[in-house]
Amino acid sequence: MNYSPQAAELLKQGIIDIDYFKSTPSVGTIVLTDLPNLIKEAKKYKEVICHFGISTHHTHSEILKKDWIQHQLDTSATFHVNTHLNAEIDIYDVNDIPSNKINMVTMMVDHITMLQSWFGKDRVIAENLPYAPIHDSVAKLATEPDVICEVIEQTDCGFLFDIDHARVRCFTTGENVKEYINKLPMHRMKEFHMTGTVDNLSHREMQDPDWLYFEWVLQNIADKNWPEPKLFTHEYGGVGGVFEQYCDPSAMKKNTSKFCELMKKYGLRD
Repeated sequence: MNYSPQAAELLKQGIIDIDYFKSTPSVGTIVLTDLPNLIKEAKKYKEVICHFGISTHHTHSEILKKDWIQHQLDTSATFHVNTHLNAEIDIYDVNDIPSNKINMVTMMVDHITMLQSWFGKDRVIAENLPYAPIHDSVAKLATEPDVICEVIEQTDCGFLFDIDHARVRCFTTGENVKEYINKLPMHRMKEFHMTGTVDNLSHREMQDPDWLYFEWVLQNIADKNWPEPKLFTHEYGGVGGVFEQYCDPSAMKKNTSKFCELMKKYGLRD
């Protein structure tokens, strides 16, 4: 579950039961100072899984520092080094040029390959992002299933599947959600993220439609259609931005309880 002071208080009182806190640092250069502070605070209550705010177009960015990432791995319980599948929107989404897809895949592969050379092939995972007008920093081409599959295939890396991001993309494009998801490299899923989604907005309290999608995912895992991920993350709440804006303790209590209950139902949690 995302770390927040509200969640920490619920955990302290024994109201919720989780295995780890997930860090939710701000995206951008501020992540360099945010993440260590979040880890330090969250570890007072539970071991911490880092979620890095880096993307595939950050290869030459100051936020992509090998020693800094390694230090966060050494001081937390983090399994994977995640990156987000994205590209410069002003370069790749201005017009439909066939070479854009080839260039984007090459750029993403180079970035992931570099991370793998630093931290090992098995430790690096790539996450799908949402595409919507409200997310004007995400290139639509970067959310195309064939691009995502090609990058995962070429790099042989794991897939961090965020179902909310997939649903936001489908709300924007009018695609069928389950058909879109089945085109993604689900056979490479290593982590799973979910919260409530309303139209093109995610990180909300989970409602009936969200639980139906969650059970669909769990059923596919239970039926061995998809692998069981190392980590299931309920991404509600957090520190900063939209995470902090939607951080209702009553929603945390209700959602966390049902999240765990359904995982037990499908034999995915003791």
